[in-house]
Amino acid sequence: MQRRSAIIGAAALCSFAGSLAAQNAPPEQIDGPGPDFRPGMLSIMWENDSPFHTLGTNDDDRHYTNGVSIEASVVPSDAFYDDHLRILDLFNEFDRPRVATGLSIRHFIFTPDDITTQTFRPDDWPYSGWLTFGLFMQRRQGRIFDHIQLDLGVTGQNSGAQSLQEYVHSVLPEQEDPAWINQLQSEFAAQLKYQRRWRLRLARDDQGNPVLADESDTGPATGSRGSGFEAIPYAGFRAGNVFDDASIGTLIRYGWPLPDNFGPGRVFEFADHTRSVGQDFGISIFARAGARFVAHNIFLDGSSFQGNRLDPTPVVGEFQAGVEVEWKGCYFGYMQAFNTKEFDGQIGTDRQAQFTFGFNMDF
Repeated sequence: MQRRSAIIGAAALCSFAGSLAAQNAPPEQIDGPGPDFRPGMLSIMWENDSPFHTLGTNDDDRHYTNGVSIEASVVPSDAFYDDHLRILDLFNEFDRPRVATGLSIRHFIFTPDDITTQTFRPDDWPYSGWLTFGLFMQRRQGRIFDHIQLDLGVTGQNSGAQSLQEYVHSVLPEQEDPAWINQLQSEFAAQLKYQRRWRLRLARDDQGNPVLADESDTGPATGSRGSGFEAIPYAGFRAGNVFDDASIGTLIRYGWPLPDNFGPGRVFEFADHTRSVGQDFGISIFARAGARFVAHNIFLDGSSFQGNRLDPTPVVGEFQAGVEVEWKGCYFGYMQAFNTKEFDGQIGTDRQAQFTFGFNMDF
């Protein structure tokens, strides 16, 4: 009964948001006099390695075991962007981009392979957590999308990871009690993140020849771009005392119709808050493959106060596949993620799965 009520409530919320979103333009810049900001989007993502998330294909609490993200954005006016945010456009590539800026809160839990052992295991992933608050800006124009984010938070004992996992395991049936020994010490965490994406959609001209489709930001409020395939390559980096790495990869998807965004979000990355949401119904399937080139990972290298623990693998392969559905003013997503080994001596590879929900707050 509770599950049915929750589904009915979510459907009512989406229907209400959709009816309002249909009366508004997509999140373009605010023209002319008026407020500096208007409401943007809310996105919630939950990633875990439990059988519930991975559809029974994984039953271990190990390594990266849980992540939650809540992001809320606003749409700045043209004047505010020109006066305060255009300074970030170092190469003057954007004329009048679609922009969103906002805040995020994210929480992560990491554990060793065996969460019940009371024995110190220096050759396995240590217990740790990461609680972080982020300030981000996104912009898009044509085929180009940028995401810039600053995260400030804490890793280790003060992140609340131990208390959260112990509580969840105490109230859920048939859950093992985690030992939480060999935990990283608390440390202030600062992280800068940047990623660029390109959207390349193959279409055909009047003579039937394959060409790149026009990706201007002047489409209808529904964000519908017709059905078809597209590729979204990406490249970026993270720098700080949590991660120092660079990443590249490509997402391939097919949509009925294609959504007006630059790919689905993930807890460790971000959601696209410049997307248009409001079409009656749309569904897309996707697969993404990429690689991370790792110089530092605090959850493997150890905190600044403890010195080295494990040797991170310099190159980590990543693969995700899933589905995303848009309905009225909302979108829903599910994906499974697979990673290659992340440290020397690791036994087996890791997998997680993620549920995503978001909606347009421009009421």
